[in-house]
Amino acid sequence: MEQALGRAGIAAAVLGDDDGLQAYVIDVDTTGRAQCILAEASRLPANLVCVAARENFPRLASGKIDYACLEQERLKRRTEVRSETGSVLGAYSRVFYPLTVGCNDSFVTLGGDSLRFLQLIMELERLDVHLPDGWEHLSIAELGNRSGRWPFKRKEARGLPTELVLRVMAILLVVVHHETLWPIPGGSGVMMLLAGFSLARFQSTHFLTGRFRHALRPAIDVLIPYFLIVAAYAVAWQAVPWASMTLTGNFGYAEPERHEMIPYLYWFIEAYAQTLLVFSLIFAVPAARRLAQVRPFAFSLGLLGLAVAARFSIPPFVDIGNRQIFTIYWVFHLAVFGWCAGFADNPARRLILTAFAAAVLGYLALWETVWLGTTVKYLTIFAALLAVLYVPRVRLPGGVGRVVTLIAVSAFPIYLSHRFVLAPVASTLPAPFFHLLAITGGIGIGIVAGKAWASLRNLLSRSAMGRQPELHSV
Repeated sequence: MEQALGRAGIAAAVLGDDDGLQAYVIDVDTTGRAQCILAEASRLPANLVCVAARENFPRLASGKIDYACLEQERLKRRTEVRSETGSVLGAYSRVFYPLTVGCNDSFVTLGGDSLRFLQLIMELERLDVHLPDGWEHLSIAELGNRSGRWPFKRKEARGLPTELVLRVMAILLVVVHHETLWPIPGGSGVMMLLAGFSLARFQSTHFLTGRFRHALRPAIDVLIPYFLIVAAYAVAWQAVPWASMTLTGNFGYAEPERHEMIPYLYWFIEAYAQTLLVFSLIFAVPAARRLAQVRPFAFSLGLLGLAVAARFSIPPFVDIGNRQIFTIYWVFHLAVFGWCAGFADNPARRLILTAFAAAVLGYLALWETVWLGTTVKYLTIFAALLAVLYVPRVRLPGGVGRVVTLIAVSAFPIYLSHRFVLAPVASTLPAPFFHLLAITGGIGIGIVAGKAWASLRNLLSRSAMGRQPELHSV
């Protein structure tokens, strides 16, 4: 490894063991290039290669490099880092299983999404790790140094990210809307808005650099449970719901009654998958990526204009009745509003986006509306967008905050499973009792399912770490 660096004109001392490589160089400006060279030459993952700069190398009386002295320093620093970051690293490993996680990784570089964001908030809070604004960009080692530094006591009021609170409100609206006869729309629209905001916050770096494998990785956690439900319906019906298998049931050409697709309440999953596909197709164009890298907010506004144009121009030419409200062209602009909010990082940009949203969502709520529910829906989405733009955190009492976080983490399992509660006894209960039990039961079963999945993931993570093969001498 030293010879590989020497051929590049970098004088170095390199140590190695089963945990990876540690190189020391004299010039701090060469550390990045040295890490790339070592990763390529050793064929090791970049997170197993560390490079540090020193003023000079310790020498023996003979003038040779004192590797024993460097090894002692390395072991001492490794012990310090592990004591500082070991529990934080374990939390990341559990949440991101089966990915390999190292101390130099961050939430964003690992391809985190909104679900893992909430799961990590809970994990790191239990470890008393203070999470500052922008913590998702900090390395695990940097977060480890913040253990035990919460600026408040657990019972004091605390600030939760606004999108976390909105996620809870959205899923509660969805459950109430599905489990009762009360038409309270808007929950799914807020969820689509938050989906776009999450893409901008966590996946935009990957989209803008063409790393689509990282950008689309979060979809796995959404689609696997969805396809398990599709498979369960296929077994029960003895027929394959092909429209749901191809994630196109929301286009209105299939019928659940004919077992061509599973019930329409899962249309959001299909729209979410199609949203990821549209973003991938857009950023697959090199010119689009270059423009988005140079002028991200302006590019996002242009994309929003196209999405709004599609919302108003396509429906008159596609006659699928009321089912058009489930299609991607009907809701894609909501995701792009959220995407734009992720890049509205100064007052002027927030004001521009607010004005655009007031015009578009106000028109949909007050002019195009066909009934009161439509007005409520778009005004609710507009209020959620304003909250994301202007209220970064919401202060809640400690106990309430933990409940809100728990429901937010379980929002997706709640969405998938809430309709399976109390169906066999629906006809035997008075409507008010059924509605109350259906709502609370739907939330409860989702929380249980979320915890069960987290426990399984943690078990698999610990098992995999125990089976991890050792790296022999390089």
